[in-house]
Amino acid sequence: MREENLWRIQRELVRELKEEGFYDIDDREYKPHLTLGRQVRVKPGFDSKEFEAALQPITLEVTGLSLMKSERVEGKLTYTEIYRIQLDH
Repeated sequence: MREENLWRIQRELVRELKEEGFYDIDDREYKPHLTLGRQVRVKPGFDSKEFEAALQPITLEVTGLSLMKSERVEGKLTYTEIYRIQLDH
C-alpha cells in the first residue's frame, strides 16, 4: 500500500465517523506512527539531533487497519480494538 493511500483512508474515516455522530474525532494532520513510549526519560547528555540523524528510513507493508478505542482503566491507558479490516494487496 502506498503511503498516500493511508492519508486518503484517514481522511475518509474522519469524515464518515463525524457523519455517524462521533463528535470528538481527532482530525489533526495525520502522521502514521508507532508509539514506543509515553513519558520517557532519557539519560543526561542525550542528544536528540544525533539520535535522529542516526535513524534510517524504513518501508513497511500495511496489511490491515484497526480502529482502536483508548481509555483510562483504573488509571492505566488501555487500547481496545473495536474494528479491524484486512487490506488487499
